[in-house]
Amino acid sequence: MGKYDAYIEWDRPVSKKYGRMSRQNRAKQFAPFAAVKGLDQAVRNKEQVFVSRPVLSEEWKEEINRNLSALRKEDGAFAVYYSCGQYLQLSGVVTGIDRFRRIIRIEDTEIDFDDLLGLDIIDMDSAR
Repeated sequence: MGKYDAYIEWDRPVSKKYGRMSRQNRAKQFAPFAAVKGLDQAVRNKEQVFVSRPVLSEEWKEEINRNLSALRKEDGAFAVYYSCGQYLQLSGVVTGIDRFRRIIRIEDTEIDFDDLLGLDIIDMDSAR
């Protein structure tokens, strides 16, 4: 006979003040929680791979400038651009072009001309 065999048949103790806890509530004790607010997001940001800004050839820059010259407000556009160490893509309706500030606005996103890596004018009716 083992040292604790006599205790195996006993019922679990139940709090007189709170009663028996349901399995669901017992499981909540072990659920993850954020001890430091925003830590999980900071860790995910650290996991992202950041790339350096590419150097475009003169021919590539001329192609982008040609498309910028032909682009008008309300046109559809597909842009590839560099932002915060990442290459991003965006397509949508051009809602503004500020040639003085050198900014193009597609939907709600403003893109600096110097950040553009590619720009194409698209027909929004066929893109849907």
